[in-house]
Amino acid sequence: MLFRSAQQKYTSAGDHPVMVSDLVVRGADALSRSQIAEVKASVAGRRDSTENLMDTVRHGLETALHSACYLRADIDLSMAYPVGAPSGVMYATVRQGTRYQLRKFRVEWATKVSAREIEQRLPLDAMRQGDCQGIDEVENTVADLYRERRLGDVTVKSLVMPDKASRQFDLALYVQEGM
Repeated sequence: MLFRSAQQKYTSAGDHPVMVSDLVVRGADALSRSQIAEVKASVAGRRDSTENLMDTVRHGLETALHSACYLRADIDLSMAYPVGAPSGVMYATVRQGTRYQLRKFRVEWATKVSAREIEQRLPLDAMRQGDCQGIDEVENTVADLYRERRLGDVTVKSLVMPDKASRQFDLALYVQEGM
């Protein structure tokens, strides 16, 4: 049987819609079976371009790995399907890398809400222990705090700076407050 293969970054915009019949994940030892099952469910039976399906898998795996403080995982994706077939198998090879813990946290530019109040809203103690479940929601959490207090529009950007040698990361929030 002849197989056609598509790999990340080489998928054309004119990619024909395909369906993922199975997702095989290798090397994601830090993830639970339920986390991997959740990523599989996000693409199983879904008909879309290979590029969009790969983006969905990459986002799901990165989110799950970030929650376990693996901030710089390397994920290679490929898809193999018989020529002319409407479905195929996607393969994800994950190199988790280093697991980090929060070292330093800082807030820049915030004047309407103190850095201390922002810090109290975030799961920083958990991040210091290697549990980063809230890291992908930090920006939304701070923006919600501003909305709850009716303090006007706010834009929050986070910057995560991992230090591989120390296995720690610094987290900076840049808060642009509106009028």
